[in-house]
Amino acid sequence: MEKIKDVLSLVLVVSLMLACEKPREYAIDAADTETYIKADLDELLDRRNEWHGQQVEVTGVLVTGFEECALYRSRWAVWTRDHKEAFWLDFRKNFIPVMTEDEFEKLTNKTITVRGVLDSKHHGHIMQYAGTISDIVYIHE
Repeated sequence: MEKIKDVLSLVLVVSLMLACEKPREYAIDAADTETYIKADLDELLDRRNEWHGQQVEVTGVLVTGFEECALYRSRWAVWTRDHKEAFWLDFRKNFIPVMTEDEFEKLTNKTITVRGVLDSKHHGHIMQYAGTISDIVYIHE
């Protein structure tokens, strides 16, 4: 009985530690991001040509992996790999020192917010995405 209490106590402590994990936030220059317009990902996907060239702040599900770095509309779109329901993410080269590759990979399949410039003319890897969000300066989990 004592062993069961010890195991349950350990499970409780680990659960609390994981639940209290602080969200991660990465930015090149926080002062630089005040001009970004908060936009709904559905709105951007549906009316991307009207948003072309705009600095946007948008939330979606991040997927990274072999030949993929995209922000999806929903977990269903991720599951079905419906690339037309996602924007390819193109980071500024100077964003790389802000976070490690390990930190970035931990964000995959999580809902994140990014700030960048919507490009409706470039469609990412093999031209299969709805467009690109480029010049990303901010990521928040």
